[in-house]
Amino acid sequence: MPDISYFDAWRMWSEGRSTLGNDLLGMPMIWLGRLGKITAFASGATIVLDIVGPTRLRAAQVQIDRPTETNLVVHFVTLIAAGIIGMSAAIYVALRNYPLWHLTGSKLETPANITLVIVAAIAGTGAGCAIWFALTALVHWTADGFRHPTAAPLRLVAATLLLIGFHFDLLAS
Repeated sequence: MPDISYFDAWRMWSEGRSTLGNDLLGMPMIWLGRLGKITAFASGATIVLDIVGPTRLRAAQVQIDRPTETNLVVHFVTLIAAGIIGMSAAIYVALRNYPLWHLTGSKLETPANITLVIVAAIAGTGAGCAIWFALTALVHWTADGFRHPTAAPLRLVAATLLLIGFHFDLLAS
């Protein structure tokens, strides 16, 4: 892949040509664009959580810590949904390999393949539940973080990273 300069990349982009297939500073443009997307999302999520504010996040934390009957139902349904989504994704991945099983002469109905689908379903359910618990822990951590006196520089860093991430995502388009 040819290595282009920063200004060449912007020239190509402004002319309507794709920068994909080129390297910028030794890194493929597709990966710069992907890193830009991830950076923009993470910093944008930080900004949104800051706008929501620590008071509302703390209220969400209290609801998570001491759920009322209504909140308990919401948490239970959300946890089940996370498990179902994870299980469905795992089963999809397992069944997607069915043509490979067919080519090798084995059948989906064999005990080993059925076991694989069951293990994938259990693993997917566990992964979905783990994601749910990780998100609730993130609410706790974020509420504490925005209350800290040094949170002001975090806002500046998040805004700067949002612009940088968007910039590289745009340049790689």
